[in-house]
Amino acid sequence: MISSKMPHSHSTPAGVDGGSRTPPTTPRKAGKMLAVRVQMLDDTITMFQVQ
Repeated sequence: MISSKMPHSHSTPAGVDGGSRTPPTTPRKAGKMLAVRVQMLDDTITMFQVQ
């Protein structure tokens, strides 16, 4: 009974999440951490993280 109830309750948020996930793909993917290392012309290395 519980295993039958769990996929059903999970399928509803998944459908809503998938529907709202399609237009704003950038904010969702922004959750991934990205470390960027930039070397300037004067050999200064700047590191910043995009989340």
